Amino acid sequence: MTTETVIYLDVDDEITSAATRIRASEASRLALVVPPGSRIATSRMNFRLLAREAGRLGRRLAVVAPDAPSRALAAAAGLEVYASVGEYEASLGTAAAGGAGRSAAGAETPSGTGPAGPGIAAGSAATRAEAGPEPTRVWAAVEGGGAGDRRAAAPTPPAAGGVGEGLPIAGGVRRSGRRVRPLAVVVGLLVGLLVVGGAAGYVFLPSATVRLVPRVDPIGPLELTVVADPSVTTVDTAAARIPATRVSIPIRVEDRFPATGKRVVEAKATGTVVFTSRNTGAEVEIPAGTQVSTPGGVVFRTTRRVVVPKATFLPPTPGVAEAPVEALEAGPGGNVPAGAISRVSTVIQARLVNPDDPVSNPEPTRGGKREEFPRVSQADVDGALAALAERAQTALRDGLADPNLVPAGLTIFEATATLGQLSPTVDPKTLVGTEATSFDLGLTGEGSVLAVDETPISAVAEARVRSGVAPEHVFVEGSLSVEVGDPVVEGDLIRYPVTARGAQSVVVDPAALREQIKGRPIGEARRLLERYGEVTITVWPDWVSTIPSLDARLELLVGPAGSRRGIDSTAGRGRGRAA
Repeated sequence: MTTETVIYLDVDDEITSAATRIRASEASRLALVVPPGSRIATSRMNFRLLAREAGRLGRRLAVVAPDAPSRALAAAAGLEVYASVGEYEASLGTAAAGGAGRSAAGAETPSGTGPAGPGIAAGSAATRAEAGPEPTRVWAAVEGGGAGDRRAAAPTPPAAGGVGEGLPIAGGVRRSGRRVRPLAVVVGLLVGLLVVGGAAGYVFLPSATVRLVPRVDPIGPLELTVVADPSVTTVDTAAARIPATRVSIPIRVEDRFPATGKRVVEAKATGTVVFTSRNTGAEVEIPAGTQVSTPGGVVFRTTRRVVVPKATFLPPTPGVAEAPVEALEAGPGGNVPAGAISRVSTVIQARLVNPDDPVSNPEPTRGGKREEFPRVSQADVDGALAALAERAQTALRDGLADPNLVPAGLTIFEATATLGQLSPTVDPKTLVGTEATSFDLGLTGEGSVLAVDETPISAVAEARVRSGVAPEHVFVEGSLSVEVGDPVVEGDLIRYPVTARGAQSVVVDPAALREQIKGRPIGEARRLLERYGEVTITVWPDWVSTIPSLDARLELLVGPAGSRRGIDSTAGRGRGRAA
């Protein structure tokens, strides 16, 4: 039974990914949808490998590509090609209506197979007559191959009428009532091939992108330290001192905290158990601390030593003794009903005490309880104070962002922010031991931070860098860099480490450089350009070893990395390698 499926490829899918998806599919007829710019569509060999894999698996493979160059490569690899998924699906209807079809050689084959391998077949004449013109493809032998290696070629339009309309061509003559004009057909095919070849040639001609980042001579780095001093009211350029302003921030944080401490009142359940002895030879001592239990695992122990009398043989009478017990664990779990205690240790049973009859409590055990009363512990108070201290820090940071607290034009530096002494709203000692489910506590105080106008820092550094440009050099605009490091607080002073840099360079002529490198080997072009700076050359395809001579296939960019400033020309480019 013939099944079909459509596999959609991404632009970045490699041939290994496409082959894996072909192997994973169980359909007998597959269509690969290849998007424009796909990596797979960069080489005919990729399509030939895919065709070979489909043939090995007994799959009929077709390629759907909206761009003509991709379809041309796929056709050259001997694959069916379609311009759209709709065209491909229309071919499925044609094949289904035609049943057994004919291959390009004219031999009858089962539907979907033929001498050209799986997936290379055309519909019968009846099918094409009923379903209309077949999608744009017929089959022609691939170079170096025989009848079993075929590719898609130009379409053979059906005859306008007659007995033979829609029949495949055999021996170059259409078997129909109308004669074919060979010269017109040949001319039409040549024109079509020239158009397709021209488009493919433009797309697949070698291209290169050359980026030159001119060499620059650094200015600096210049290292200096600018000091922000609260005692300074004006900028002192010579001494590198600028004013600093101290800003006060009020702090108040408070909250209600849960009390996790507990006062626990608990008691163990107590009761009585009965021991039964079948030992007729001697009395059996049950020491204090002997454990008995319920089937559910509630354990009790005797609180007093008892002696179980020996049993009499005639008349058969067991020895019986009662012993007080208490639960091992305090709490209500020890309150069990009468008869719940039924297990005794094997040591006691070995002395014929309760070997057959289970030990038992004639009355329920009682008195087990556990009651908890919440209270404020020292840990609760300590945790609350720590949490409030963290919130005070958060309140200080929030205060730094308050525009009402900071004069306009100044920048706050959190590294200089400090908290003063914070006082609790309640004496913490009075809270410890209070029986309550929660308690209220807060902290109040004041913080401060230094605010600085940074504008003078950059202005002083910039002036120093520009004064260092050599007369015979051109200052590179945009190269100025002023870095202000993290301030170091020393008492009431803030020291700002400042690093200033710049660059100077010569002017290059992009047009002249283009003419110098066109047509040269990549290595020679690189050596020529490296005299001016850092060079990156990217070529496509990756086997290209020479810079293209066509202006449309060469792109030269002169400027900083990551910039398109100084583009001399623009050309279509494919994927390539950095050479």
